[in-house]
Amino acid sequence: MAKGPTAEQAAKIAKATYDQFLEEPERSKQIENIPKLIKKFKGDYGTMLKALQKKYGKPVSKKEESAEEAEEVAEEAEEPEKEEVKPPKKKKKVKTEKKDAIDPAEAKAAAKQK
Repeated sequence: MAKGPTAEQAAKIAKATYDQFLEEPERSKQIENIPKLIKKFKGDYGTMLKALQKKYGKPVSKKEESAEEAEEVAEEAEEPEKEEVKPPKKKKKVKTEKKDAIDPAEAKAAAKQK
């Protein structure tokens, strides 16, 4: 049993990666070099693909792309429009006069007397 992708699978994935992440004329150059890459990695195509994904990113298939777009649209439809929420106003501290303030020790003593 073979591990990893075959040469054909690796070539197909490499082409998809270049198509998605590169622009012309670099894309054409890289696609032309795919056979050289296949030859260079001779049997270790998994490593080749990991290096491509590290450099360019993982290619997204058209099915996955359309599924992601559909999910985003569904999420947007479910979320009601949020009204602008204003933060609550801070309360101003009211200064109390020391005459009105009760000492906690005095309050405790008064409670014991009752």
